[in-house]
Amino acid sequence: MKILAANYGSFPRIGDFLESQQLKVATEAFQRGELKERQLELAKNEAVREVLAAQAKAGLDAVSDGQIRWDDAVSHFMGKFSGVSIAGLLRYYDTNTYFRQPVVTGAMEPLSEFVVSELKLARAISTKPVIARITGPLTLSRLSLLRGGPYKNADALASALAPHLAAEVERLASAGAAEIVVEESALLREPRALPVLEDALEVLAARRGSVRLWLFPSFGDASPVYERLQKLPVDGLILDLTYSTAAAEAVISSGSSLALGLGLVDARNTMMESPVKLAKLAAGLIRRVHGQIVMLVPSNGLEFLPRTVALRKLAVLARVRDLLTGASAGRMARGKKRAASPRRPRPRPKSRRVGGRRRARRR
Repeated sequence: MKILAANYGSFPRIGDFLESQQLKVATEAFQRGELKERQLELAKNEAVREVLAAQAKAGLDAVSDGQIRWDDAVSHFMGKFSGVSIAGLLRYYDTNTYFRQPVVTGAMEPLSEFVVSELKLARAISTKPVIARITGPLTLSRLSLLRGGPYKNADALASALAPHLAAEVERLASAGAAEIVVEESALLREPRALPVLEDALEVLAARRGSVRLWLFPSFGDASPVYERLQKLPVDGLILDLTYSTAAAEAVISSGSSLALGLGLVDARNTMMESPVKLAKLAAGLIRRVHGQIVMLVPSNGLEFLPRTVALRKLAVLARVRDLLTGASAGRMARGKKRAASPRRPRPRPKSRRVGGRRRARRR
């Protein structure tokens, strides 16, 4: 089984120090009319380069572009359709972030691709494989308003979104995405919508090619529907193990026929976890996984944290991977072997008598 340390989602786009705040400076200059849009795009490209390098330095096996160009997870997709306008801000669940609510007023047709250009840029820069992430059709339909158009309800909207998102899945696969993650933050708040999601995922999965398609039901405890999630047409399932202990218990009880993403470090809390404790937890879960891969990941996007804390959290995941795979154990054994080797004493320099006194010869 392959065990990877990875980040699949957002990353703090503004650093804690002046040299990592150039995107903020450029954005403010653009808003004042002092910078052209092309210059702002170059600043965003540089921020992506910085984020990718930071994740690689933290020791990850696979990285994300940090969603640098996303205003939020909803309007970033819905804003690329005709027949949709973008309204005011609403709080994004129980976080301190907001999303701009889409309003569907007519038949939707995509005006552009969604995130494949972002993936291509990241792959051209990154030294590590890049994971792509999209917001799923169920969540987009539940966080949008219907005011006209051919969609009679949110379920119909989700079904209409599925083929457009499936086309993007195909483009991402062709562009070399290492993995593709579909985040569905609405699912655990509306588990009765599982049949709607299952139908939509069938459409997406048919276009994924040979790339693994992951489902991430975020912002909640997945244990009540865990066994039903195992039957969905995806290759992997990402679980937030920090929300409650019940998700881990469900894995231990039922096992997993899918690949698993273990959300080990809390993406919404600055408290640092113990790699040893997390490795012990993960080891017990991995024994119950029958898929070919386990990803050690944050519990959610890291945008809620200061960048220095986010990087430390990623380094914890890399350390947990090393503990689980024995990489660090090998290094420790070699270190102990070196420490156990006795030091050869340095020979005392020969001396000669000069003027009645002994002086050491210069070596």
